[in-house]
Order: sequence, then C-alpha cells, then structure tokens
Amino acid sequence: MQKSLVSVIITTYNRAAYVKHSIDSVLAQIYECFELIIIDDGSTDSTVDIVKNYNDKRIRYFYQPNLGQNFARNYGLQLSKGKYAAFLDAGNIWEINKLEKQVKVLDTHPDIGLVYCATIIIDENNNIIDKQKICNYSGNVTDRLVLQNFLYNGSCAMFKINDSLYKIGRFDETTTRMTDWDFYLKYSLHNKFYSIPEYLLKYRMHSSTLNFNYMSYLASGFRILDKFFQNKNLPPSVIKNKNLAYAMRYRYLAQRFLDNGKYIEARGYILKAFAQAGDIIWEKEGILTFIKCFLPYRLFKFISYLKKYLGKEAIRLRANQV
Repeated sequence: MQKSLVSVIITTYNRAAYVKHSIDSVLAQIYECFELIIIDDGSTDSTVDIVKNYNDKRIRYFYQPNLGQNFARNYGLQLSKGKYAAFLDAGNIWEINKLEKQVKVLDTHPDIGLVYCATIIIDENNNIIDKQKICNYSGNVTDRLVLQNFLYNGSCAMFKINDSLYKIGRFDETTTRMTDWDFYLKYSLHNKFYSIPEYLLKYRMHSSTLNFNYMSYLASGFRILDKFFQNKNLPPSVIKNKNLAYAMRYRYLAQRFLDNGKYIEARGYILKAFAQAGDIIWEKEGILTFIKCFLPYRLFKFISYLKKYLGKEAIRLRANQV
C-alpha cells in the first residue's frame, strides 16, 4: 500500500540560528514519506548556506523577496505535491513521531480534515519553560475555536490538501497577526478536527516573539472576527457565540497587558469584556483575570512570582524523573 505523501513547509526569515533545529527534527521523523519545502522569505543571513549543507532529495528550497510569512505559506502550499500539509515555523521542533501519529489519524479517519497536538514551550537554548494546556476538542469545533485558538500555533497541525483550501482563500496576506487562528477558523467550517492529547511540538520563544505589540493583536483579533461573522452561512451554534467571542478577545488583551505590568489598560479591557458578554463571568479565566486586575499591586506581583517559581520547579522535577 502506497504511503500518503506529506508536504512539510518550513517558512523562515533570518532564522539561521534556529532553522537547522527545525530541519533536523523533520529529517529525524519516523514517518519518512514527506517532501520538505523550505520557503526563505528574503533572509539576509546565512540561511541558504545552512540549507545547502543538507544532501537529502526530499528537501526543496525556494527564495522569495521579503513579503511576509503568509505569502511564504501560500507559496509553499502552491508548490506542495502531498496529500497532507504540515507547517513548521523556523526554530520550532517536532518530536520524532509527530508525522507518524498524525498521518495515521488522517489515513484511518476519512471524515477528519485536520489533526493537531499539544505544545511545549522552549527558550532560545532549548530549555522547557512552559507547557500549553492540552485541549481535547474534536469534531465540528468552530463554535469553540471562535472563542479561543486552542491550537495555539501553526506548527502543531496537519491537514488535508482538499477543495476547502480553495473555498477559504488560504492564508490572509493582508495581515500579519493571528493568521493561524484566521486560517483554522475558515478551515473548520468545512472540516472536522481531531486532537492528539500528546506533546509532539516544541515551540520556541525568543526575543522577537516576546516583544509583542498588543495593540496590533487587538486590531487583528477584532478584524478576524468582523470578517468571520460576515459569513452568511455560519451554523447557529457559532452565531450564538458572537458576543462571547468578542468578549474573549477583550479578556485576552487584559491578560496580555497584565503580563506586561500595564494594569490600567488591563482593567479597561476586562471591563469591556464583561460589558460585551456578561456570561464571561462564568468563564474561569475571565473571573481570574478580573480578580488579578484589581488586586493590590504588590500582592499581584507576589502571586505572579510564586506562580512562575512553582511552575519552573514542577518542570524541573518532572525533568529529573525522566
């Protein structure tokens, strides 16, 4: 029986220090029936020299002017020959069985269009600094996905290259923020999702990913929702979550401003969240964010420090047990 070809698409821009980690993690996969398409989005560093050091016929390298990641992703999809596609942002790392597990799901479940896994967060030196919550949302997930991007990033998924890609318009090339969420939302309207509750991806946080422009996230998040809810064919289960979806965006911004010590802004956004949809008070993260926004400053800082310390200790203890 012929194996399903997977088009692995790495997009990179001046990530010479990290792109080798990503390429090596693909070449180390147990599942070997893949093509590796590397789209270099105008890098001016030594990326091309690093790629040329590999001697593997499955690797295809393409250079384009610096147009942005979404142009690079769409270019990669255009070049792909596979039955399935999986994106891997430069610097991120897959566990060796990531492709194997996801291909098995798509091969054996013809009704599933996308399969995703859980994410470990690493720093610039490959140290584990956090783990994203494992989410087990499967099936028709649009009503849940519109509230929160529970996939978290673009490197955790594998999806079928099917007719729905042409219906949804692929990645939006007019925006640079939260584009994974936008793509997944559109894709979920035509495809069922499947969760593998295992940590098969290591997502790298480096200096450029830590310096968020939260106002750009605010604009992009609401722009995505505005555009999405203009769709006249949304199911009732999604439409009823419209106000809550906007409230969740405000809650997200409140938490991000809290993380950066901007308490006045955080309080304003959490109040907007409650004004948009009072139901958010029953959402655990909503009420926790509200409490944190109005805690005395020193108490909040102490609790934040304690949470980070205990989190690091828990990760250290688990690592020592392996």
